[in-house]
Amino acid sequence: MEPKSKISLKIDGSEVTADEGMTILEAAQQAGIHIPTLCHHPAVPPAGACRICVVEIKSGHRPGLVPACSYPAEDGLAIETHSERVLNSRRMTLSLMLLRAPKAELIQKMAEEYGEAGREAYIRARFTFDIAWPLVYTFFLVTTISWIYSRTFPPESWWRRANLAPILAMVFDLLENLSTSLVMYRFPERTPVVDSLATVFTSLKWFFVTGSFLLLIGGILVGLRRWYKRRRAAEGNLIS
Repeated sequence: MEPKSKISLKIDGSEVTADEGMTILEAAQQAGIHIPTLCHHPAVPPAGACRICVVEIKSGHRPGLVPACSYPAEDGLAIETHSERVLNSRRMTLSLMLLRAPKAELIQKMAEEYGEAGREAYIRARFTFDIAWPLVYTFFLVTTISWIYSRTFPPESWWRRANLAPILAMVFDLLENLSTSLVMYRFPERTPVVDSLATVFTSLKWFFVTGSFLLLIGGILVGLRRWYKRRRAAEGNLIS
């Protein structure tokens, strides 16, 4: 069996030699450099699903954040495992995981290691982009559903109230933001009631968001069908 080719790369400024075909995580572990992992296990193929093992490639054909468990180590790469971008990414990921699994001891321990900054970043995101986005999709859905359904159904039809669905989606979206932010703000104190409510709000939000888009598509299809029938009837009258 031929020996594997060797490659050389830098991890946190240290020269590391690895076998060709190794991942960044394997090369780092072989060199005694710690990269945190959650979903990785040597017995199964790497998935890169949890994003805890992200590292920053500073030089190479694809600079930026990549999952160390699945990205191949390449000759000449320069990698940082604890840059500010890496830490911010891990903090945000751990905040989301902590919200979904507040009783998981491993996630609690990792969240504490990365400090309060990640939770603060999570709260800032919830009250910036996550406030603007519900307003945008609600305006779009309410406007388009109202316009389509006003031309498709008579005024007395209950279907004309379909534009309430995106408004309910926005309400539950904002309630989700408030409850999840409260969980983050009070950590490590436990808020079991708010934890449960956050999950309920999330489910209801996606129920009404999905329902709103289905109503939009359904309204378009019904409108086209009625327009086609009216056109055929008009053509029939002309012929007769």
